[in-house]
Amino acid sequence: MSKSTKIILLVGVLSFIVFLVVAYFHYQGSSDIVFLTSKDSYADNYAKKHFLDVEYVSNMEKNKYQRKLENFDYKIDKGITITGYKGKSSRLVVPAVIRGIKVLEIEADILNNKNIETLVLSSNIEKIDKEKFKSVNIECFANSFCLELKETDGMNVTILDDSEFVDFNNYLDEYAYELNDGQVEIIRYDGQDSYPIIPNTINGYQVKTITFAANNIKGIYIPDTVDYIGNNFIMKHLNRTYLTVVLGNLGALIIFVVVNIFNKSKKLEEISANSIISIISIIYLGIIYYFSYNINIFLDYKWYIIKTLIGTFIYILLIVSLYLGLSNRKKYTSSIKYKKEFLNETLNLLDDVDSNDEYNLRELIRYSEPISTDQVKDIEYKILELITNISKDNVEEIKKLIKKRNNVLKQNK
Repeated sequence: MSKSTKIILLVGVLSFIVFLVVAYFHYQGSSDIVFLTSKDSYADNYAKKHFLDVEYVSNMEKNKYQRKLENFDYKIDKGITITGYKGKSSRLVVPAVIRGIKVLEIEADILNNKNIETLVLSSNIEKIDKEKFKSVNIECFANSFCLELKETDGMNVTILDDSEFVDFNNYLDEYAYELNDGQVEIIRYDGQDSYPIIPNTINGYQVKTITFAANNIKGIYIPDTVDYIGNNFIMKHLNRTYLTVVLGNLGALIIFVVVNIFNKSKKLEEISANSIISIISIIYLGIIYYFSYNINIFLDYKWYIIKTLIGTFIYILLIVSLYLGLSNRKKYTSSIKYKKEFLNETLNLLDDVDSNDEYNLRELIRYSEPISTDQVKDIEYKILELITNISKDNVEEIKKLIKKRNNVLKQNK
């Protein structure tokens, strides 16, 4: 094995080792993340596509998973005072606490939001401007403040049944989001819960997209409203993907090694073709690595396998084409060498039978058509036979045959 071949093979093997290390950190993590969702939902299909476990939530169970988070403007004094709301919920649940501090008061400025028709108050609320809040419906559980509001003339107050569940832990604290065309995209999860619940709405807008990375999440509830999950969501949960790309690249490396073991020659005319094959081989590995490293872009194993197979097919096709071209070149070179032997043989024969060039044939032969064909084999055989027995009697015949040979070759061109 030549030194250059060893270098190429070493480059291929080392690049494969580097890929294994990089891909491991790229696709590290657990594949045990569990999706809680409805059957045949987007999240269900997503989980199946990526070999993740799914637990189905029935329609009867959905209520305990539904979350409607809200974001408020507020100020802090002895407790929290709500000063504003920029969402679009018509029935607005006011949280009991925000960042661990009780919500005690609601300012009338919150009613600048014309979407609000009903306010649901927790038992922590101690103060509102009764006159200004007569324009909205109030819902609350029976306590002294709620009963006081109920007895106030002009206020529309509904006392909730103790059996009714209201999520007063609804302040938007764990998620960062962006609002695009009236749809929410959750871009970050700041909570510590290993089993978070994705809200149905934020500020009254439906949650449609999830693009954060589920790094430390073991399980997650995803509502039916979600119709897109970003590429990096399960980036840390792709052990199966790592195994897939390792096997794919191992196959590519084996093909690379086999090709380059046979890609060797010491002949100058073949070295350039061998170099091209080596360069194509390195490019091939690079392309396969690219497909593997960016499988998260496609997030579809079928397409990854198809692209890898297509890349390998094109690579093999190029290599076979180059080898066939090199083989044909060898045959052509050999053929040219063979076809030029007639002139050499004739001149060598003249050195023996007419060393002094008495018959003036040497110049005529030297400048004859150099490459022979099958069409002139009989003529060439006759010329050699006459030269072997050269004399004054047959010189003219030899000259005529030489000219005849040249004419036939010119016509064939």
